Amino acid sequence: MTADFYNTVGEKGSLFENSKKKALTQQHKILDFFQRATGRFFGPTQIQNEVLPNCPLTSIRRAMTNLTTEKKLVKSDNVFTTGRYGKREHCWRLARCNPG
Repeated sequence: MTADFYNTVGEKGSLFENSKKKALTQQHKILDFFQRATGRFFGPTQIQNEVLPNCPLTSIRRAMTNLTTEKKLVKSDNVFTTGRYGKREHCWRLARCNPG
């Protein structure tokens, strides 16, 4: 499994453990959303609006990248949406299960 929380600020003890739990919970919520919306594409801003409105967009992107690395989500090279600041964002969908 990928790192759920990137400790770039040197957190220690219970603060670090709480940050790791929070990051993992974010990934679980995002994956659950994609599992309920099988086959549909969403960008990070859409996920923030629909799933985690109080979560920083950078955390959404981190979670989606981790889920992609774990082959649970697939990033599209040709499906885009418009983000909060009018810029194009790539979209992701749930990865298809490979039989056998």
